[in-house]
Amino acid sequence: MSRKQFGRHGFVKTLEMFLAVAIIFIFLIFAIPQSARLYSPGQDLSVLEGLSEEQAFRQAVLAGNSSYINSSIRNLLDENGLSMLNFTFSVSSNPNFVLQAIPAEQTISYSMFISAEGSSYSPKILRIYAWKK
Repeated sequence: MSRKQFGRHGFVKTLEMFLAVAIIFIFLIFAIPQSARLYSPGQDLSVLEGLSEEQAFRQAVLAGNSSYINSSIRNLLDENGLSMLNFTFSVSSNPNFVLQAIPAEQTISYSMFISAEGSSYSPKILRIYAWKK
């Protein structure tokens, strides 16, 4: 074979390789289910960390004021661009408490341990479960 034929053969092999990579890339884009791309690792409920430091929210959790807890969580999710999430929560003093019926298959959860600052010690665990609407 002449040198020119080796060069042409190498060019064809290189072109085949780029074409194969492009086909695989396009396949992966369409093969990954849309639902798997809905939640990115950065899209978690860590935006709720600030709530545990708000005194009014802490008192609402300790008192079991579910309407205040619900509105505070909804407002914070909306402010941080997570309005596409539905959520439910549980307040319990039992660390092993598990919500019996989680409404969605892909659920993000977040827990907060809230305790009183006074002389009475009755800590509560707030667990928030969120899923896409």
